[in-house]
Amino acid sequence: MTEKAKVKISYFLGKKLGEELEFILKSDANVQWCNRGDPELSQLILVDIEAMTTDELEDILTKHGPHVLLVSGHDDEYNFLNYISRYDINHLIGATLTTVENEIKTNIDLISRNKGCTIDSIVNPSGKFYKAIINDSSKVNDSLDELINSIDIGSFFNSPSEYLKILGNELVMNALYGAACDGNGNPLYNELDRKVQIKLDRNIDVCIGIDEHVLALSVKDAFGTLTREVLTKSLARSFREKTFEEKPGGAGLGFFLIFSHANQLIVNIDSNRSTEVICIIDRNKRFKSYKKRITSFHFFAR
Repeated sequence: MTEKAKVKISYFLGKKLGEELEFILKSDANVQWCNRGDPELSQLILVDIEAMTTDELEDILTKHGPHVLLVSGHDDEYNFLNYISRYDINHLIGATLTTVENEIKTNIDLISRNKGCTIDSIVNPSGKFYKAIINDSSKVNDSLDELINSIDIGSFFNSPSEYLKILGNELVMNALYGAACDGNGNPLYNELDRKVQIKLDRNIDVCIGIDEHVLALSVKDAFGTLTREVLTKSLARSFREKTFEEKPGGAGLGFFLIFSHANQLIVNIDSNRSTEVICIIDRNKRFKSYKKRITSFHFFAR
């Protein structure tokens, strides 16, 4: 029987993060870990910005961006403008040491197996899942209220339900008005005022999952028309200008609100089939801890 080939991962870690992640480096028999190994020979490159000079980091992000799993302790604005939108990287983990270990391990597993990140891969099977289907813009608020009010959230800071409603509304409205296109790939409803009612012939699937670690919200459309370029350009503009964009339809701050309110933003795109956006809120009793969390970004496409 042929032995399964190991995934080769080069890693560049500072002392602090290296000590925190020592157990990961020894726990997976299917991974060949190479401390400061040759990126050219690696399927994945785990990079701690504290372990590199500015020039070294720029070189590796420029040459190997899609294969980099970057760990950064900078704030959201810096991370997005200087890393995500500047280089072709799809994975950035906010270096909050209470959460970074599991997030790195989960994403290494998904990336090495070329798998997207579904809500089922985030929330434990023993957790609870709540689902809704929406295709009518006039029923968004009522459907989300009914879904969220049915949830037993448990031990969280005071207002996670309000944040779920904000995230859910933005994601569902984006899917309803922004995802459907004509035969030439032109958006059908993107320039409509959001007060104009529309009803799609395909459903928007909403799922909320809860376990002892996270509260996860997934919104999935059946179109798959979102691109990394559109997503990053929208977010970069919002981070730079921090103002509403004068344009038909939405105000242009939807993804900015989503990124700002989530602890992790995960995007799965199956081109011309589906787009799934997942927002994760870490389980915290203190609102201050929730807000201090540096937002992580993960983009999967096939």
